[in-house]
Amino acid sequence: MVFSIKWMPKSVVHPETHEKAGQGVITLGKFQERFTAPLDYWTAKAYREHWKQAIARIVQDSSVSCLITSMYDPATANYIVWWPMYRVGEMVHLQNQLLFLENLPSPFVPSDPCLFVPERVTVNEEGEKVSEWSVPVQDMEIFLREQYCCDQGLAPIGE
Repeated sequence: MVFSIKWMPKSVVHPETHEKAGQGVITLGKFQERFTAPLDYWTAKAYREHWKQAIARIVQDSSVSCLITSMYDPATANYIVWWPMYRVGEMVHLQNQLLFLENLPSPFVPSDPCLFVPERVTVNEEGEKVSEWSVPVQDMEIFLREQYCCDQGLAPIGE
């Protein structure tokens, strides 16, 4: 499969907050990245539900969505870690970013993070290409169907 986002089997201690955390992995083609998700603000179930909604949004023809992989309380956090997604035709382009909450024009809304997805930039201010991974919409649709059909699939952790 070219696309997936899922939990690893056991929880860990988050390296920054020293709180209970989950480990996950996102697969984008041949690229894989592990992430550590704090579980003090969002539970594993909340992340999983967010991923389901975010992927469904992009599959259902929205031009933008996002996958949050490290969510902190927006009232006290400096940033969150996320993957903005940009749909162009039948391809979805993903970029790994830190979203600095103090730079937002209005308070961050965890229930609708797509409000804060910036316009897609493929070249930064220094003229360098922005790291980006592309996957077919069809692969996201397959993942969504396989992982969330009948609400089975991703192993729950930390709950």
